[in-house]
Amino acid sequence: MHCSIWQPADGVVGPCAELSFSYSEREAARVTMHFSLQPGLANRDLSLRFHGMVAMLWELEGPGVSALPRNLPKCTATQWRNWTFPLVSVESSEWLAQYQAIYPHGSVPLAHYLLISMNDVLQLIARRDVAAEWVPGLLAEPVT
Repeated sequence: MHCSIWQPADGVVGPCAELSFSYSEREAARVTMHFSLQPGLANRDLSLRFHGMVAMLWELEGPGVSALPRNLPKCTATQWRNWTFPLVSVESSEWLAQYQAIYPHGSVPLAHYLLISMNDVLQLIARRDVAAEWVPGLLAEPVT
């Protein structure tokens, strides 16, 4: 199993404070990564739309039910270099291989994603065609 930084949108430089999640239609989910709640980061959040989702595991940050890969990538910005990068692609995982064998998704292959915040860890198996966009953050005013 190998992990690498996943950058579905430019500009992810530091840790994510919180995750929120909605599942409103079969095999589709929207995850919002609340970077705006992290002091020192811009007042914007990253909205991710996953299609062809076949598995999800949400856990509170901690020891967890499933073993996470070791040596997760770190943030690249100097002030955040000791923090785990919040968006990770997991290659060659056993979990991904199990779902690839039973859920063919045509021309768009499945991928194993790991989304990490200070309070939550979300793992997803979904198609690789994830839509990502920055949205206004939760803070009413910039923190000074």
